[in-house]
Amino acid sequence: GRGSEYRSCMEFLERNENDVLTKKDFVEIYTRELRGGKYWGVFYDLYSLGESLEEVHGRFEARFDFCYGSNIHVVETLSVEIPDGICLPCESHPSDHLPVGVKFCVPMVNA
Repeated sequence: GRGSEYRSCMEFLERNENDVLTKKDFVEIYTRELRGGKYWGVFYDLYSLGESLEEVHGRFEARFDFCYGSNIHVVETLSVEIPDGICLPCESHPSDHLPVGVKFCVPMVNA
């Protein structure tokens, strides 16, 4: 497992002698996630359980990927579009990380 939510969960499981998470543990795990700015994880977990917050805030959607270069001309940015009503990860997209790409031109340099 990976991620802060997993590590927090394992911390509480190891601390509890009976390997059970309490309601208080769950609240603390999600509080840590929110304090860490990981709103999308909490949103997704609630959404998966049928506790959608869409009527209040809409579906969380953001892109944090960047492509860097120098002396190039960007022709087109490429990204995967997610159809309305799909929340990631899901059966057809097992990750919430999507590829991003750029088509670019590099100027010719005289040799």
